[in-house]
Amino acid sequence: DKIYDGEEETIGYGINSIEDSSGLFKESMVVFNGLDSDKTLTKTDAGEYILSLQNRFSSSSQNFSVVFSISNGSLTIGKRHLILTSDSASKDYDGSELRADNITVSVPAGVDYTGFVDGEGVVPTFLGGRPTEPGFMPNRFTYQPKDGTNLDNYELDIQFGQLKVKEVIKIQKTDLTWQALSGGKFGLTKWDGLNWAKVDGAQEFAITSTDGSNIPVGLEPGLYRLQELAAPDGFIVLDNYIYFTIKDNFDETQTTSIYTVSLSDEIGNDADPGRAQLNESTGDASHLIKVANEKGRALPNTGGSGRNWIILSGLVFMVVSLVVQYSIKQRRERGSLD
Repeated sequence: DKIYDGEEETIGYGINSIEDSSGLFKESMVVFNGLDSDKTLTKTDAGEYILSLQNRFSSSSQNFSVVFSISNGSLTIGKRHLILTSDSASKDYDGSELRADNITVSVPAGVDYTGFVDGEGVVPTFLGGRPTEPGFMPNRFTYQPKDGTNLDNYELDIQFGQLKVKEVIKIQKTDLTWQALSGGKFGLTKWDGLNWAKVDGAQEFAITSTDGSNIPVGLEPGLYRLQELAAPDGFIVLDNYIYFTIKDNFDETQTTSIYTVSLSDEIGNDADPGRAQLNESTGDASHLIKVANEKGRALPNTGGSGRNWIILSGLVFMVVSLVVQYSIKQRRERGSLD
């Protein structure tokens, strides 16, 4: 037995033993009744084959009564087991189609061969409907044999890679009438189940245009928290977070998902934060979040201890002022009594 390798395999017959107490019967007295081509079996393709030997033998000597014990020959050529896997790929949304038109051929563990037999193989055809919008889908393909390839000699397992397009969200600053502004900075964190974790590449990013600026990295499903670190000149920094969620929306096969984005509260429930609007976007962003600021000046909110020290210092100054005023009043009252 063997695995298909594209090479011919031939089997024949042999005499294993002669049981003759006299020792006079010789192998040369055994006669094969048939054509020479019937003595062997030669095959290349996968399958199970029989070399039929029953009633094919007799004795050339009339001096012996011979009983033949015969087993038919067999040849098994197993199918070559291969795995065809389409490539996976991902990118941040840019409005264009994502493709990865390549397959990789691999083998199961423990086998002693690699890939197709030399000169054989398949030609893949990748199916339509490549993703452009955020989400993911299988990288589906079909295939046809190359010339000279008999697919009956192969057991082919098909595995689809995944094509994923990540959300790209643009942040735009506005005043309270939703008129666009330029300036300001934000930081982005994501809920990891225990803590608000920094998003690599988006710990701090600036809004450099009235058109807004993209969050610098593509985003996958989860609950996100947007914090304003600095406001445009002449406007007050928001003291509240802006939350939004990206959710999977699976098809019936659970292999394809289209992402959806919504503004939310801190636990991921849809909500209207008042100072933010979510819109579909165009160009290189899939969604646009407008964040409105109020005109004015306020103490900087850096997220550190500086603001607390400023407030504490103000309180101390007020207390000292009150003490001084009280002391002056007491002196005046004593002076009037004298």
